[in-house]
Amino acid sequence: MTRPSAKMWALWALGGVLVAAALACNAAGLRSDEGTQATVAAVYATITAQAMTASPDDPDAIATATVEPGSEDDEEGGLTPAAPNARPGNGQALSVPRCTGSITIDGLLGDATSTTSVTLADNTFGRGQWTGVGDLSGEAQLCWTDTALYVAVDVTDDVRVQTQEGSTMWRGDEVELFLDGDLRGDFYSNIPSSDDVQLGLSPGNFENLSPSAVQYRPDVRSADVTIAAQRTDSGYTLEAAVPWSLLRVQPAAGQVYGFCLALSDNDQVGQASQDSMVSHCPNLITNDPTTWSTIELLGG
Repeated sequence: MTRPSAKMWALWALGGVLVAAALACNAAGLRSDEGTQATVAAVYATITAQAMTASPDDPDAIATATVEPGSEDDEEGGLTPAAPNARPGNGQALSVPRCTGSITIDGLLGDATSTTSVTLADNTFGRGQWTGVGDLSGEAQLCWTDTALYVAVDVTDDVRVQTQEGSTMWRGDEVELFLDGDLRGDFYSNIPSSDDVQLGLSPGNFENLSPSAVQYRPDVRSADVTIAAQRTDSGYTLEAAVPWSLLRVQPAAGQVYGFCLALSDNDQVGQASQDSMVSHCPNLITNDPTTWSTIELLGG
């Protein structure tokens, strides 16, 4: 009798897992979408974990960790659950060049002569509050040096409101930056880890609050970032040189990271309120790294 291949074991086991999950849902009497989504997420988390640790001799295996080319199980050119270098479907993957030109962080854009551009216009939070690109949107420019990631954003914001500093400044106008320093290491995890950094870059209020930065993740603390902003007729501009040490990575050409930029908006004059967000990551959930996009550092 022919020995069932690892792929056959994968199909049988996957079917068993999904059936068990369905029975569990029925038994629990789940009624809400939240419960159903949580169950599905748990099932696929289990599948992923098994796929990364399974052995071809294990009849309970979901998939083999690797398959040798030309082997019995290599029916379609190989089966490898190893994580890829990008997250497809999460928005534009960015190739970020080295900075050229003399850059002065003063909020006046245009110093860097070699950058990559990205549009921030996908509404990801506060859909009922966001009235379109004239309400909140932006164009960002990125490049990198050995010491910092350079971020410059021209923000369109019809009502500029920032009353907060530090850990609560997300309740006002700001730029948010997300970076997963170990993209392939925890590619399948939707829970932030110590290599996932979230920063807030505030333009201040152009009166008594100066531009400032805060780290929201992996823990809340002030962030030592060189930052400047300028008020404009349509909103504001913001420039920042974000140290790689703050992002917890050692940069090099060819490195790939999970990445996302977003804009947070407050339209409630005199109040602290987060009304909406826009990003280039259309599926952005701020505490779920699997919804972030990707950047690759270019050489040169």
